[in-house]
Amino acid sequence: MTSKYVGTYTCDVRNGANAVSYPVAVEISGLEVPVLEMSKTEMTTHLGDEVEIACRLLKGRPDPTVIWKYRQADAYDFTDLPEDVEIGEGKIVIGEAKSEHNGIYKCEATNEQGQDSKEMLLKVIYAPKIKNAETSTQDVRLDSMVTLECSVDAEPKATVRWDRDDGTYFPDEKHVMEGNNLQFTARYNDSGSYRCVAENEAGTAEKTVVVKVLVKPYITRVARSVTVRAGGAVTLTCRVQEANPPPTVTWEFKGADNVKTVLDIKEYIFLSEYVIRSASRSQAGTYYCFVENVAGWDHVEITVNVK
Repeated sequence: MTSKYVGTYTCDVRNGANAVSYPVAVEISGLEVPVLEMSKTEMTTHLGDEVEIACRLLKGRPDPTVIWKYRQADAYDFTDLPEDVEIGEGKIVIGEAKSEHNGIYKCEATNEQGQDSKEMLLKVIYAPKIKNAETSTQDVRLDSMVTLECSVDAEPKATVRWDRDDGTYFPDEKHVMEGNNLQFTARYNDSGSYRCVAENEAGTAEKTVVVKVLVKPYITRVARSVTVRAGGAVTLTCRVQEANPPPTVTWEFKGADNVKTVLDIKEYIFLSEYVIRSASRSQAGTYYCFVENVAGWDHVEITVNVK
């Protein structure tokens, strides 16, 4: 018997002499509005764990219909449960928690007397994961804008910091954070290994970027002309004041015949000397020191006079 039969029934009896009505009230005893119970309103679990969310029916007559619904924490409407969530007797089971299981789970009981519902927020937490976390090298030009990327996926949101192998921590007045990325204008002393560290309660992840600031060579200026007596010695100096990577240094000579000759080539040095041990008139002329790396080149010319 259901509640649609509850009410007052009337029995009418009539004949030619009289009419009598007998009212009868019909009621159903023991009807109850559904009442549900969940032991908690929030649960935290780790990625890959099995999760069981229980919803206990305390009372309700007639027997309520119980359904489960789900919505993401930032969504408005409830929808069906994720496909891999199993519904059991008074509970649901997630065999292996994933990030897409984050959200609110709703247990709802309904009968003819009314409705009750309970909700639980499930948080699936996992350690930070950094995109392209392998150590990489980034070559940048002096005075260029540099962005070191650190794309982090984590639940809960990770705190991110940057440091360098010389013990410097960022951000500072020259190095700023844009989201999780580090940005700066490249200076000569910005070369080094930069480390992005992402951390939350579930763990830590790191990423290293080796920055090489490419600096065009610059030669310290010297006297443009020297004079030496025949048979005497003279040392021509070519000192690189700054360069990254270290440059290749080439010495060339142009004499009276106006033909250039390569005298010496050395790689990855900052100081080169060309020595004339016993000067002769055939060695009088112009000596060139060329320095070059991937960022550019510089040169000086030194005229040697032999008397």
